[in-house]
Amino acid sequence: MHQTEQNRWITPTAFREALADADSRLVLIRERYPSLGAYVVLARGGLQIEPGADLPKLAKDLPELFADCPAKFAILQLLKGKEKISKAGKLKSQEIQDQKAQIAKLSTLLRIDGSFLIELRFRNLDYKAIWKLKMDALVDQDLTPPSKASIRIVLMSFPALAESGG
Repeated sequence: MHQTEQNRWITPTAFREALADADSRLVLIRERYPSLGAYVVLARGGLQIEPGADLPKLAKDLPELFADCPAKFAILQLLKGKEKISKAGKLKSQEIQDQKAQIAKLSTLLRIDGSFLIELRFRNLDYKAIWKLKMDALVDQDLTPPSKASIRIVLMSFPALAESGG
């Protein structure tokens, strides 16, 4: 299924739900294919990141994952200002708490790019296990390349979770 520009953005809640589903699948994959050392990444084109961080950290490390919006820019500015002040050692405990609260509130307004895919990467390349995993119902059969020449495995995509109104 191909997403349009209009419906490719998903909410933080839908993003977390998809990652929870991916984590559940990952547990089963690690049980079935323990030799692989599989882990989850968000990927699109040449971009990829492990999704374990909170949304503000993801926005800082991979801003392309998020829609350009006032919340994203405000979070990035707050994080940049926090780093500068932290280095100078002038940030007080209450100011830190206030910034965290402000960032948390802004994070709920972010929209995540649903064109990124949830893919697997491997710490160990066991090609026989990777080939078996490609055939497993836990992975997206439509988006995972069937060729033995590729070790790319797509766990899932976001289209079903994408908002229709952007």
